[in-house]
Amino acid sequence: MKTSNNPKWKLYEDSVYDECLRIYERDAVEIIKDYHIKGKYSGTSRQVDVWIKLKNGETIVVDAKFYNKNVDIKEVESCISMLKDIGANKGMLITQKAFSKSAISRAHLGEDNFEVDILSIKDLMQFQSYGAIAYQGGHGVTIKPPFGWIVDGTYRGFAPATLYARGGDLKDAGLKKEWMYLEFWDKNDSINTIPLLIEYQNNNILTDDSNARIHVFEKENLQIREAVIKNYPTIEITGYKDFEDFILYGVLFCPDNMINRDLEKLCFVLNNAIPLKVVSK
Repeated sequence: MKTSNNPKWKLYEDSVYDECLRIYERDAVEIIKDYHIKGKYSGTSRQVDVWIKLKNGETIVVDAKFYNKNVDIKEVESCISMLKDIGANKGMLITQKAFSKSAISRAHLGEDNFEVDILSIKDLMQFQSYGAIAYQGGHGVTIKPPFGWIVDGTYRGFAPATLYARGGDLKDAGLKKEWMYLEFWDKNDSINTIPLLIEYQNNNILTDDSNARIHVFEKENLQIREAVIKNYPTIEITGYKDFEDFILYGVLFCPDNMINRDLEKLCFVLNNAIPLKVVSK
């Protein structure tokens, strides 16, 4: 437990802080250890182990748990309660042990406006904020995973990369109906712009389901298509990013109550993608 006269906890908190500096230094306005802020509803001073203010205006609250047991759902509930009280929308629970299955479910399937990521200290030390590379043919991009999710680069025959919530695998994500995948469109003479690609894909959708409901709009400088398609488990949301020789698009599936939160994740992935050339020897 955290006590002022526990040197092991102090070293543990210092390690968590150092890792937060490594991960978020480029994206943060400030990263403060042992931060204190008055709660909006409690009216009392709340202590935050690490306070991270990002350049995009978001705040991440890091709670370092020095427990000799697995963190359970109560700790996740407590973290969400603190987020609400201090006006933050993202939290990270870090432990030197592990988490119960119910804690993982509560963290990733909570309220639409509040997110909690849960990691062991070992996971945190392996956490890469400028993360993975996805490629297909001669095209590739570096991908930065959104908060609480991971990039899975295993090629499964339909996409060079899939993304889903940390703590499970693609099968788990499929059962929860919350995941996304990335694809590359190689520009050619007939389809070399995002509007032409959307038109082409829309025609394919309507060929398979003439009653499909399709809505195209712009968000965060990206073209987004929402499609409600017969026999699909959830709404399909596709975002598009234009590069010189190819179009990167991400396809998101998520429950209705997660649309706003997960659409932000899709936009984050696409807007942070950096193109690269893939040369085979």
